[in-house]
Amino acid sequence: MEDVARECGFNVIAGISAVARHSIMPQYATNRPDKLDEEQLSNFVECILNRKNHKTSVLPGNRPYKKKMPGGMIPKPTKDCIQCGICAKECPVSAIYCENYKADSKTCISCMRCIKKCPKNARKVNQVLVSIGAMVIKKTCEVRKENELFLLSNE
Repeated sequence: MEDVARECGFNVIAGISAVARHSIMPQYATNRPDKLDEEQLSNFVECILNRKNHKTSVLPGNRPYKKKMPGGMIPKPTKDCIQCGICAKECPVSAIYCENYKADSKTCISCMRCIKKCPKNARKVNQVLVSIGAMVIKKTCEVRKENELFLLSNE
């Protein structure tokens, strides 16, 4: 997000890592953000406005953001698809082709927005891959994670 903001001419002074329910495996971080998160994020706003605490010289993150993994968890249309186009319209990276409503695996970021927005529940992900992914991240996601604030000190 920092890179996109800078490309658009913004002067980035802070970043927040906010916890939310996992988009692919919703059993993780269920009911997040919660009241505690809301309070913490409100405090972050005050810190940003007052430019205090949490100083860092660079915002953390991986570049490029998305690791290219063959196969990945790419949602696919099922036989129940009525080709309404909502999935393509709602895709944040325009990865869904309107001709066949399949997602381009090189563009798709596996956010699962198309699945959530489909009025007929006609998009699915390979459940074997989801199960494997859940086992891999279970240990990491079992413990409550906290939101993080990063204020840039060199801006």
